[in-house]
Amino acid sequence: MAVKVVNGEVVPLTEEEEAQLVVRAERADGNITGAKMTRDHALRKTDCILLEDFPIPTGTKEEWLAYRQELRVCLETFEFASTFKHPKSPIIKKAGEDAYNAKIASGPTDEEKASRGGDEAWDSLTDEEKASETEKFALQYKEDAERAAGYPDCGLNPLL
Repeated sequence: MAVKVVNGEVVPLTEEEEAQLVVRAERADGNITGAKMTRDHALRKTDCILLEDFPIPTGTKEEWLAYRQELRVCLETFEFASTFKHPKSPIIKKAGEDAYNAKIASGPTDEEKASRGGDEAWDSLTDEEKASETEKFALQYKEDAERAAGYPDCGLNPLL
């Protein structure tokens, strides 16, 4: 149940107010503006890849050109902001793959085992269950690394 504060008092929303919130949320979810701004920013940040002598940080020139093409067409399938996924740059893909592979190779930390009930609970898992839990940790590491990864440093305009 949604509420509002009126004169310092918490009051439930009326059915009409709740219906208006739903309409606003649906309208916002269908708004392409944020996705378009993010896409345009990614294109600007990767313009330097087109320079003939720019040292490519990760991936190949062809991968970067394919990524930029994906950016240009990605909004053609836009339906809802809540489900829309931007293409991943070669830097973001590599960061995610590296983090995932490193976590799979190293296995869970003591803290991660503790979050699953400690060493005894971990040791009581089957090999399949341990692999499944390690996979969950690795996927989280991948997601975190992808979120932290950026774009090439073109050195052209720090405001971009």
